Amino acid sequence: MDGIEGRAGVYLVAATNRPDMIDPALLRPGRLDKILYVPLPPPEGRASILRALTRRTPLAPGVDLEALGAAPQLTGFSGADLAALVREACVLALKEGIAAAGGGGRGGRGNGVAPAPPLVQPHHFAAAMQRVQPSVSRKDQRMYDALRLRLRSSRGHLRPEEPAATVAAPEVAPGATGAAGDAADMISAEGGGEGGGEGGEGGAPMEEDPVVALA
Repeated sequence: MDGIEGRAGVYLVAATNRPDMIDPALLRPGRLDKILYVPLPPPEGRASILRALTRRTPLAPGVDLEALGAAPQLTGFSGADLAALVREACVLALKEGIAAAGGGGRGGRGNGVAPAPPLVQPHHFAAAMQRVQPSVSRKDQRMYDALRLRLRSSRGHLRPEEPAATVAAPEVAPGATGAAGDAADMISAEGGGEGGGEGGEGGAPMEEDPVVALA
């Protein structure tokens, strides 16, 4: 990445599914200082991915991609898993069409007319969901969530300041004398003598510089 500073309009983008192996020096400000965590797609995201994947796929009118994306069987599916699901459904539709044509693979070509491509039906997707499994396990999802929280907490967030400890002075009745009165006089004397200036034990707590956690 040396020498990129002098060039305009150059952006360096990197992607990985193993953020735990990234050198922390690469995550410091001025380098790869923007981290974007891309989680697994939600139901509406899965439906959008399915629409993009089936743009050129002959679907039957009864195929509802919104309902398919919200199916609980597809929970945890990534974009690659959804692509495998569409391919498997297409293969099942082709096999069904070949079997319906007599198994010869040339049905409808005797008169010089190419047969229409088979339509992918809802039952093809249902059968494909039984064969295609998510590539990211629940254990891996928990690991990625933990890494996301760890990386987010180490990217320039200020450490919350701890409240200053206060010492309650003993309650002394008006006009009280003796040991309790002497103790109250000592506390008030220490607070007035050392409270000004740079701040002491009896004065206001000193403000500390914020601590920035670097990766």
